[in-house]
Amino acid sequence: MIRTRAADDRDQPVRLIFGSCRETTQHATIRRLPDALDAYARRLIAAPEPAARPDLLVLLGDQVYADVTSPTVKRLLKRRRAAAEERPGRPGGQLRRVQQALPESWRDPEIRWLLSTVPSVMIFDDHEVIDDWNISASWRAEMRGQDWWAERIRSGLASYWVYQHLGNLSPDGIAEDPLYAKVVAAEDATDVLREFGERVDREADEAHDAERWRAVQYQWSYSLDLGRTRLVMLDNRCSRVARTGRPSDACAWRVVLVPDRARGVYDHLVVGISLPWLLPPSVHHVESWNERLADPHRPWVAWLAEQHAANVGPRALGRVPALL
Repeated sequence: MIRTRAADDRDQPVRLIFGSCRETTQHATIRRLPDALDAYARRLIAAPEPAARPDLLVLLGDQVYADVTSPTVKRLLKRRRAAAEERPGRPGGQLRRVQQALPESWRDPEIRWLLSTVPSVMIFDDHEVIDDWNISASWRAEMRGQDWWAERIRSGLASYWVYQHLGNLSPDGIAEDPLYAKVVAAEDATDVLREFGERVDREADEAHDAERWRAVQYQWSYSLDLGRTRLVMLDNRCSRVARTGRPSDACAWRVVLVPDRARGVYDHLVVGISLPWLLPPSVHHVESWNERLADPHRPWVAWLAEQHAANVGPRALGRVPALL
């Protein structure tokens, strides 16, 4: 049973459930209890009234882990590994084609039931592609030098568009998407999607100012209204302007959120991002200090600071939507 909202839902309360970092329960990489998404699905299955279900499930990144695979996937990769994939420098135990991670993440019966009965929206973070994706300009330069990177990035972006991003859009939004028309018209859309993944990744290098960013960059950010509540979901990964030394996301906030998405008549504005936005003061100051050290004027200090940001940082602190 799918519970829908009333046609005139302006006075109807809104319930959003949010979370991130999907850990596949049946094939977990570490021994732990079922993750929160599985546990919540089981709670809803046991609830006698459909009214207990939320209006929307908001997934804030790392829906799949292409770079931290389970023992089952590692065994599969070992059996299928071709001689070309065993060359030195190719990351071991990681998925070359990111779409291979999706069945394991979503095939649990409880999760299949949850996604079939509760509306959901998503945004990616780094692990949909690889850890620390687009963390800085130097990181991007290093990845472009790897022979396996081109297939990883085009696979990741194409898979996200097919399996997750299309579900974020309204019917009108899907019809207006330029890639959708090309995919529908093609007898075999493989080459269309491969070209799309390559182009979108390349745009991150080309769009370094606000006006050019609007004209060039594919828009992964989106918004939707539930009653008198507006949800704005921001892409802080693919559209990140990775400047030398340290990244800057101000472009996404200025160009997408303020002029295009945030204006309207509503009571609440919920901003969803895949990065922690509110940190304890001590962590905030440490992160700010580390960011200053990543200035490229002292290369060895900048390298150490970037390694700290990549390997420590605030990733253990969960993502929380901002309610404005």
